[in-house]
Amino acid sequence: MTRIPVDGQYCYVCSLDQEDDIRFLAGRICFCCGIQYDDFEVDLELVCIERQYWIDGGYLWFRSSKRPEKWNPIEQLNQLPEKYR
Repeated sequence: MTRIPVDGQYCYVCSLDQEDDIRFLAGRICFCCGIQYDDFEVDLELVCIERQYWIDGGYLWFRSSKRPEKWNPIEQLNQLPEKYR
C-alpha cells in the first residue's frame, strides 16, 4: 500500500485543480468526481480504483453546477502527474 499526502492542490482521482476553492480544502470533497478525502494521506491504489470507477461511469460531476462549459475530462486527467496514475 502506497500512501501519498493530500495537499489540497488538485484531486488525485480526477485531477481537478482545487487550489482556489476553499470549500475543497475545508471539506476535502471534490466537486468534479465526488471523492472525499478523510485523512491527510490517501492510498494510491484506492485512488486508482476510484478514478477508474469515475471514468467507467462517464466522468459524471458530483456538483454539476460547478462544471465548466467547455470542460474536457481527458485534458483534465492528462494534467495528473505520472506518479499518481
